[in-house]
Amino acid sequence: MDSEKWNIIQEAVKKASTLKGFMIFGETYVIEKNKAEIPVIDHASKKIQLNPENPKHQEIILNNLKNLLRMKIKPIIEEYVKKYGVHPNKIIIRRQQTKWGSCSDRKNISLNLKLVCLPEEVIRYIILHEMTHLKYKRHNQIFWQTISQEFPNYREQEQKLLEYWFATEIFFKNLAK
Repeated sequence: MDSEKWNIIQEAVKKASTLKGFMIFGETYVIEKNKAEIPVIDHASKKIQLNPENPKHQEIILNNLKNLLRMKIKPIIEEYVKKYGVHPNKIIIRRQQTKWGSCSDRKNISLNLKLVCLPEEVIRYIILHEMTHLKYKRHNQIFWQTISQEFPNYREQEQKLLEYWFATEIFFKNLAK
């Protein structure tokens, strides 16, 4: 790893260590841990309420986040299907340990649940990246040319993703504490 990337990672880890609450599509939400009967994501007040003593609460919140992400990505995927003529077989959302997304030989796209934290522009970038893999498996010149048509700043997007990785790790830990 080169020293520039190492410095970016160190800075991202430092920034992330001070983060509180949770983020949904780039908006900060306060996590209120109380004796709530039902866990709730309140978008009007930007609060997530749950009872940390009830193990089902975190599971319900994670399912709600998955549904929010599914609703957010559906029109983006439909737009890219029309624009680029590539169609994923299946879209799977799950917690992934090392990747934002992946594309299988069966044309299934897996997206990391952590995308729910990111601003829409970054989500769009990841979806385009994975959908481009439906056409071009490798990160070769034609792959990056395709990406750059939509995201001429794709290198900045890649750097942002590195920074967001550490922040999203903290956000999900904040939910679990």
